[in-house]
Amino acid sequence: MEFDQRELRLALAAANLEPTEQRTATLAGRLRAIMQRHRARRAGRHGVPHKRDLLDAIGQIRNSADTILRTLDDAGDPLQLTLSAFDSGIVRQIKAVRLLRNTTEQARYYLEFEDACRGRQEIETELYLDLFDLYRDLTGKSGKGDERGVGPLYRFVKTCVTLLDPDLEFVEPSAFRGRLMAADKRRRERFTCKDLLKIAPLNLHL
Repeated sequence: MEFDQRELRLALAAANLEPTEQRTATLAGRLRAIMQRHRARRAGRHGVPHKRDLLDAIGQIRNSADTILRTLDDAGDPLQLTLSAFDSGIVRQIKAVRLLRNTTEQARYYLEFEDACRGRQEIETELYLDLFDLYRDLTGKSGKGDERGVGPLYRFVKTCVTLLDPDLEFVEPSAFRGRLMAADKRRRERFTCKDLLKIAPLNLHL
């Protein structure tokens, strides 16, 4: 993957760095590696195993429950009263079918929309973290901008995202700063826990 040299220089300028030939080459190499990881995350997200099968099964259950309920509704109260005469639990069972239909509809919505939205945000945030690490390595600075999120880091990441994933809708400065700070904190806490387990195992023979 070859990046436009002008765009690379603009990214360096956004970070308040002089766009020297060496820096431009370093930036291009790091961006290629970041792009590979970003594409792998997106491919992995789209290839979640069995998700489509689960959605199909949920749809079939929902449609079956809906067919039963429509049949009962079309027949009206007399049918339900007749069934109730033979089985006192029929009313509870009909309520259970209604609950099943509503629950499967909520599950389908979650899998198709909310889960997909959260997965997309996670992929975007991982990209922001990669570019934050790159910015820190290039500049020696680890600041994440002022309270509004405005600053060289935001301009640098925004320019790089345009190079790596033009279809990605970049967030506003304050949202970018909030997501980056939360993700960086989670990452540091995760590494700290792993390090503690390695260097300070619990003494179970007190």
